[in-house]
Amino acid sequence: MIAFRVSVNGKPECLAGIEGRGVVHVNLCWAHQAEKNTMFLPEEERAGFLRETTTLYVGGLSSGEQSPDQIINWLNTDLSPGDMISINVVDTEAADSPSETRPIETAPPANVEADKNYVRRICKEWGWKITEPASMESTIE
Repeated sequence: MIAFRVSVNGKPECLAGIEGRGVVHVNLCWAHQAEKNTMFLPEEERAGFLRETTTLYVGGLSSGEQSPDQIINWLNTDLSPGDMISINVVDTEAADSPSETRPIETAPPANVEADKNYVRRICKEWGWKITEPASMESTIE
């Protein structure tokens, strides 16, 4: 099988490969983003919630005929300036066992109560008051 041998700063981290059908990917990501939703904050207040992250993720999807489709993870680690990443494409008989596997979930059915709880939690976090009249429509103050 084809696999990716991934090292960080010369230290081998994983040999990621899937026997049979599937996808393996290595994702190196830098992001400068808000720690929480700041859409409704004035521009001058948003800067206090920004953070930078650099992450290396090695994962994939397996699509087995005998088993359910799965999301597979080998590595998910933060990086710092100066870190050296090495990826070798190799042909091997076996790969490392993943650190995590979980079934691929299809879109869950609509859960109105969960949606309402989410809105209530966000409104409480933002200090908003929800008034629920007798009718189905709610108003937010």
